[in-house]
Amino acid sequence: KIAEVNPQVYLPALAETQINLSLLYLDSIVNKELSIRFAEKGIDNLISFCTLPNMTENFKSAFHVLNQWEIDIPTYLDEKYGSEHAVKKLWQEIGN
Repeated sequence: KIAEVNPQVYLPALAETQINLSLLYLDSIVNKELSIRFAEKGIDNLISFCTLPNMTENFKSAFHVLNQWEIDIPTYLDEKYGSEHAVKKLWQEIGN
């Protein structure tokens, strides 16, 4: 709820926590469903910040998780956000 009041402050922190949980469920407590769900939530919460340079590492981590679970990231991003969304351009810059 606090992220709703001041999203530019709290959503990046929430997203970083979600992405860290996705990594936990990828590497330590292996749970594919939770790992993917937290990565997706992290991306969703960061999506409006994808043009900010300091968010790149969080996106890299989330993309890494999806990639490790053999999710085709370009297709995923196209289906979820559209091929022209800034997050797709970010993937093209950092994901290849």
